[in-house]
Amino acid sequence: MNAYYGAKARIAVSPEGTDKVKFWSTQLKSDPGNANILAELCKACLLNEDIDQAILYSSQAIKLDNSKNILLLDLARYHIYKVMQNKDLATTELPRAKEQLKTYLVNKPEPIVPLKAYTLGWLANIEMFSGNKADSEN
Repeated sequence: MNAYYGAKARIAVSPEGTDKVKFWSTQLKSDPGNANILAELCKACLLNEDIDQAILYSSQAIKLDNSKNILLLDLARYHIYKVMQNKDLATTELPRAKEQLKTYLVNKPEPIVPLKAYTLGWLANIEMFSGNKADSEN
């Protein structure tokens, strides 16, 4: 009855290894203004480690539907997990994560309290890891 939820159901039961970027790109062609599909494409690109496309799709989704600003947390987590896998990437990835987290905090609609606390916690962790103890405590 709903094309987006039908697609969610099809991808949920699809065989392991299905190309999710291709799947959601096909869905986007049939409904180019659907923020839900753009959000799914963003997440699929993150799974494929294509951060540039993920950023593009997330910004389009947020532009269409402000409530999709939670994608900014997904982008931030991507950068944080990159550092968890390889600490040498901290100087490049943590500032990117910090930027996404700060953008999420000032974006509208305002984050609900638990997500705001989660975001502030990650910002504190980033500052602590970066050696900025005073900023972390703030």
